[in-house]
Amino acid sequence: MLNSKNKENVELGYQLCKGAAKGYDEEVALVLRKDLFKCLIFGLETRYLDSLRTIHLTGVSSKQLEAAIPAIALLHNLYELDLSFNNLFTLPRNIGKLRNIKKLSLMEVGLMVLPKEIGKMTQLRQLDLHGNNLQTLPPDMVYLEKLHKIDLSNNNFQHLPHLLLGLKNIRSINLRENFLTSITTFALAKSGTRNLKILDLSGNSIDKLPSGIANLGNLRKLYLGDNDLQELPTKLPANLEVLSLGKTPKLSYRYIPRYMTHLHNLKVLELDANSITKIPEKIGVLKTLVALDLSNNQLMTLSKEIKQLEVLILLDLSSNNLSTLASEIKYLKCLKYLNLQNNKLSKVSHEIGNLVELERLDLQENQLKKLPSQIKNLKKLKVLRLDNNPLAESSIRKIKKLLPHCKVTTSLSGKPNKLFHKQDFTDDISI
Repeated sequence: MLNSKNKENVELGYQLCKGAAKGYDEEVALVLRKDLFKCLIFGLETRYLDSLRTIHLTGVSSKQLEAAIPAIALLHNLYELDLSFNNLFTLPRNIGKLRNIKKLSLMEVGLMVLPKEIGKMTQLRQLDLHGNNLQTLPPDMVYLEKLHKIDLSNNNFQHLPHLLLGLKNIRSINLRENFLTSITTFALAKSGTRNLKILDLSGNSIDKLPSGIANLGNLRKLYLGDNDLQELPTKLPANLEVLSLGKTPKLSYRYIPRYMTHLHNLKVLELDANSITKIPEKIGVLKTLVALDLSNNQLMTLSKEIKQLEVLILLDLSSNNLSTLASEIKYLKCLKYLNLQNNKLSKVSHEIGNLVELERLDLQENQLKKLPSQIKNLKKLKVLRLDNNPLAESSIRKIKKLLPHCKVTTSLSGKPNKLFHKQDFTDDISI
């Protein structure tokens, strides 16, 4: 009956298990646990439910959630409640009874407003509201003093909610893909900014940042890509480790380093998709850079300043107009990931052999007919992509012989593969 395709029969099966005087066996228990919502409603498998740290409920409405909340509130070991991808549209007011929950996920549930009762969930550490239709937050959220991470991406916010920066323990705010046009100095003066470490404002329509952003003294990661920024403040938060400025072509990139001379801890700089024709002068002042993304620009050559980035581990130059690889590349002896996909390279200089730490090299979609024999020095190379190059079979055999322990791909057609994902690298930067 529990495995019936008829919903009424399944419902009856749960009712019978509830009234079974002699209980039921483990095999039945395993079937019951497939629908945690019904277990909560019928008071079944209480010991199992109480042992769970995470519960993910699917296919429930707001009314059904309201009925289940009293049972959920009794689960004292529960850390996370995931209600994502349900058609809730509203949250029941008794959501405030879930005072032990530490993480609440409400991704893409159709919310337009949050009830004020959410402010009673005082143990909340993380709140995920990605992909809803929210424009404001209820004032009662100021009582969520333990909240340290909130995701409001892909909503309808037009202003940075000031109350978030009043929360003394807030560390990460994600407002990616909203409708923000500006950030006020007032918002950045709130008490919570002392602990803020991650701020994602990418994918909005922000044209200017207030000078007060420099006051975010503990900020480590700042994402500003895909905005309408025309200039940056003369000072940015001094302890930044990750700065993303991709898809902001209105900025004048000649002056970028002048904004960054005081960023002595900067490790990742993203300048992709900005129509840059020349690497910014004095980029060499960023001595701590380990990852530089200049993909999808209009670079024709590498500047000599690049050689000063001596601790660089990742360099993405894909989708530019490079016809040769400058000899300055030889100075990047810490480089592990080099992406030169989709350029106009007809040759690779022998200096490539100096990059003895290189693990992944992407040369897809170029005009290469051969590689220098010095490629054999890359003993740590794990992956070499040469797809969509006019390489002769003899050249391919030679390359594979020189790199016996490396995976070499050389297909002449098909969609190019992604060699590595920058986001994975960026996420690994500790804060």
